[in-house]
Amino acid sequence: MTSPLEKLAIAFAGLMFGFVVIVTFAPMLVTLGLSIFPLQGGRPDFSAPSLAAYQALGNQRDLIEAVVNSIFVGLAATIISAVLAVLTGLYLDKAYAIGRTFLQTIIYLPFVMPPIITGLALLLFLSGLNIDRSLVTVVIGHVVLVEAITFRLVSTRLGNLPLSLYEASADLGASGWQTFRHVILPQLLAPLVVGMMLSFTISFDETLLTLFLSGSNTTLPVRLLGKMRVGFTPDINALVVLVIGSTIVIALLAAAIMRKNAMRF
Repeated sequence: MTSPLEKLAIAFAGLMFGFVVIVTFAPMLVTLGLSIFPLQGGRPDFSAPSLAAYQALGNQRDLIEAVVNSIFVGLAATIISAVLAVLTGLYLDKAYAIGRTFLQTIIYLPFVMPPIITGLALLLFLSGLNIDRSLVTVVIGHVVLVEAITFRLVSTRLGNLPLSLYEASADLGASGWQTFRHVILPQLLAPLVVGMMLSFTISFDETLLTLFLSGSNTTLPVRLLGKMRVGFTPDINALVVLVIGSTIVIALLAAAIMRKNAMRF
């Protein structure tokens, strides 16, 4: 039988959950409404819904370029971080790995530090090397930021692999490359996919770090930040809805994959 204290705790948890849901999705609902209902006298006209704002996105050359840049940076950072995560994870999984604690600290530290500190540190470092700011420097910064996600998933999966898999592969005469390709890599597929999806989502939405590292070509979040000074037009609201919706879909897919492969992580 549930005690009054337990009922109170359940009710409080329910209220907190509802509050979090409202705070999370209310801004998106408001933006969605502003992208569908035109403003008349500063107020939305609910009698004339229209998708004209979404159709007008095709004429926003600067926004399309920013979206393409964001996709390029996100994909590049995701792929590079995945490769580095696998290589680093395989090395640190060995008993003879040197500098394990140091490497793990280097990987995790940029993710837990405020982006302004990470961005400023990278800016000073790259400036010291006389590297001009561009999309390449943005990719470098995003790799540093999201590397921890994929590495954590990969290293956890490697740590859970039974030693018998390696022994069986060696007994069958497989080389190190064959063992990686046919035994280890299939086991890493799920955490790699999840890590890459989450990394792309974070990279695509990253703003503060990109501000420090971008040059004349910038990404969508930075472009939207600049447009906030004059207010969002309906087409900007439409683009924000599409970006947020895509981010939520990717996050939900990643969560579904993690849940389906929960026993493997």
